[in-house]
Amino acid sequence: MSIINLPLVPPLPTDGQVGDAVPLDATINYIVNQVNANAQPMSAGPLQLEWQPLGQTPTYVSGTSFTVPGNLTTTLQFGRVLQTLNTSGLVYSIVTSSVFTSVTTVTVVPYLPSGTALDTGLSQVNFGFLNALNPSPPAKSVLQVLWAHNVDVLATGVSQTLNTANGFIVSGTLFGSNGSNFGEYNTATGIFTATRAGWYNCSYTGSVTTTGTTFTLAANSMGFSGSVFSGGSAIALPFAGRFYVPVGASGLAISPTISGPVYFAAGATISFNIVTSFTGTAPVFSLAELGIIGPL
Repeated sequence: MSIINLPLVPPLPTDGQVGDAVPLDATINYIVNQVNANAQPMSAGPLQLEWQPLGQTPTYVSGTSFTVPGNLTTTLQFGRVLQTLNTSGLVYSIVTSSVFTSVTTVTVVPYLPSGTALDTGLSQVNFGFLNALNPSPPAKSVLQVLWAHNVDVLATGVSQTLNTANGFIVSGTLFGSNGSNFGEYNTATGIFTATRAGWYNCSYTGSVTTTGTTFTLAANSMGFSGSVFSGGSAIALPFAGRFYVPVGASGLAISPTISGPVYFAAGATISFNIVTSFTGTAPVFSLAELGIIGPL
C-alpha cells in the first residue's frame, strides 16, 4: 500500500544544467520507497492495544490509591479498569475516585473482590481502551413490560401466554409500546425473539387474587413459566416451574418471582405463561412483570 506516489521529484533535464539536484532526487525517492515499503493497511490488525500506557509515572500512596502528575481525571474516570505493574506483578483495579488538586489522586478497588491490592513497587499504570462513561461495546437487548388484568379469564390447568390475544393488557413498559429497546418483543403474541445468540437473564413475577377459590395441587397450584423454542424444538428452562400454594387457600394475593440465565440461539423465542389448578371461583390475574437482558 503506497502512502506517497512516486516519483516525488519530477524527472531531471538531460542537459545536465541542474545536475546538483540528482543526489537530492535520489535521496528523497529512497525515503519515500522506505515509507511505502513499511506501510501497513489499517485492516491488518487492531487499531490500538487493549491497554494504553498512561505516560506518567505513578506515586504509590496506599494499597488502594496513587497519584500522577497533571490533571488526568478525564482519562482516569470513575469505573475505568486499570492495569498496573507492582512488585507482585500485574494488578487489575477499578477507579472509584479521581480528583485533581496539584496532582491527580486516584482511588481504586481490586477488579475482583478478592483481588490483589497495589503495593510499594507500583511503577506503571495502563488504562483500559474502553471509555467507562461512554463505552463502545455492543448494546444489550432489554425487555421490560408490565401486564395487567383486562378481559382475561383463568381456567384450571390451562397454561395461558401473557399477550393481548388472551385478553391481558400492557400497563407499563420501559421502551415504547412493546417494552423492547430493539423491538424483539411482540405484545400481541407475547413472544420475545432473540436476534443474537448468547446467554440472557430472564425474570418474571406475577400475582393473582382469590376469593372463593380452592387450589387443588399443593405443589403445583399456581405458577409462571417460560417456553424457549429454537429450530422448532422446545428447550427446558432450568428455572421454570410452578409454585407451592397451600391447598384450599382463598382470599390471597400470590406473587411468585423467579429468574435465571437462558441460552438463546439466534432466532430462538420465549413466551411467558400463567397456569393455575383450582376448584370454585377462578382466581383473577392481577399483575406480572417480565424482564430480559442480554446477551450477557
